[in-house]
Parts: sequence; C-alpha cells; structure tokens
Amino acid sequence: MIQADSTLEEVAFHVCSALEDAGITAVLTGGSAATVHSQGGYSSLDLDFVMTRLRGAEGAGEAALQRLGYRRDGGQFAHEACPLALDFLRGPLAVGAEVLTVWETRQRRGLTLHLLRAADSIKDRLAAFLHWGDVRGLDQAAAVWRRTIQDVDLEELRAWVAAEGGTERWSLILARLA
Repeated sequence: MIQADSTLEEVAFHVCSALEDAGITAVLTGGSAATVHSQGGYSSLDLDFVMTRLRGAEGAGEAALQRLGYRRDGGQFAHEACPLALDFLRGPLAVGAEVLTVWETRQRRGLTLHLLRAADSIKDRLAAFLHWGDVRGLDQAAAVWRRTIQDVDLEELRAWVAAEGGTERWSLILARLA
C-alpha cells in the first residue's frame, strides 16, 4: 500500500480513500495540491488536508490512518516507512477570504482523491504570497498555472487577487505566470 517510495499523489489517493471509507471527506490543499496539479513542477514534503464532511465518528478517521501505517506525531501524522507526513488543517476549506464548496474529485484504480480545483490551487498559493510574502507561493502558483493554463480563467484570478487586496501586485503575479 504506502511504502517508502510512494509518491505524494499515491499517498493522497490512499489517505483520501481511507478517510472516505470512514465517512470523512478530506480535500487535499496547500502545496500538496499544487504538487499534484503541477505534475512535478513543484514538490511538497507533506500532505495538507481540510476535512469538509464528517459522517462518522471522529475516531474512525484516526483508525483509518493507522491502518495505512500513519501514527499521530504531535500535530501531524507520520508514517513508519514513508517520509511524507500528513497535516489536517482547520476548516473551512477556503482560499483567502473565499470559502469553497466545490472541489475536484479524481478516481484511479478504485481509489478517490478530493483536491482543490486548479484555479483554487493557484489562488491558495497566491494567498501565501499576498498575505505572508511567501515568494515560493508565487512560484508554486506559476507551476500550477503552466500545467493547467487551459483550465484557469485569468480574469477570475485577477478579480480574486483584487478582492484579496493585491491589485498593486497583479503585474508582478502576471509576469511570473507568463
């Protein structure tokens, strides 16, 4: 199942599916969603999830993670063999001030992965840049943009940046995306 050489995307599919089976919908977000969307253009060392729906007992989620080989380690979950840690972020699922109610769902070999849509992944990484000055967030947004340009509306991004108070940085963002 999950091994030392498992990719971030493989781990994400297994974790999301195990939680889904336990009655929990968890959405991959942050740099880990950017890793999946950029198809190797950026690499995260952990997986960030936001739980959006809980239909079972809360303890069922931790038990599901334990069956995958993950154990609670402080605020994260660490795997006995795989170096990729799991983080579960406080909800709601959002990018900046925009609360999200839709996300992308992928299916592969009987497994399920819920993750931010490409446009929302770009917004999430831009939020890190706009609100915390994280230039890596801008680079991550550009990596996702390059792989998903056909699926993302540039005007939607511009409007979102403006709503987040980043109008003065739009030309810098646009230059990095180009």
